[in-house]
Amino acid sequence: MLTVHVDTDSLTRASSGSITGVLFLRGDGAAFPEEGWSDFPVVVLAWWLEALEGLRSGRAASASCRFMEGPFSVEVARRGVEFLLRGQRDGRRVEVLVEERVDLESFWREVRAGASRVVAVCAARGWTSKDLESLRRWLD
Repeated sequence: MLTVHVDTDSLTRASSGSITGVLFLRGDGAAFPEEGWSDFPVVVLAWWLEALEGLRSGRAASASCRFMEGPFSVEVARRGVEFLLRGQRDGRRVEVLVEERVDLESFWREVRAGASRVVAVCAARGWTSKDLESLRRWLD
């Protein structure tokens, strides 16, 4: 099963208001982009929810779930009755690093659960921002 790993203990807020912390995917024995990857979970999880909603609703044939740090993304596309997730490094040519069949609804729930944890911790710490409000709207 594919999981979205968000280490809420690692969340920090810069003086600019940007929130960073550990965010990566864990699947069959592999982590993507890597174990302990640090990124901007508030922004990234909102992007992922928006992209995945397009796929879930049928408005899009695929979803590109980008990381903010580094040239990494997760592409989710329908392949017959299944969905295929590809973790890739973008560059001059795309390098597929991880490939896994996924249940779209399970992945959607994983992303939402990670987003819920991030929002809850930020609220408990009294942090607010436009990015947090954007992420919170995806949870309503």
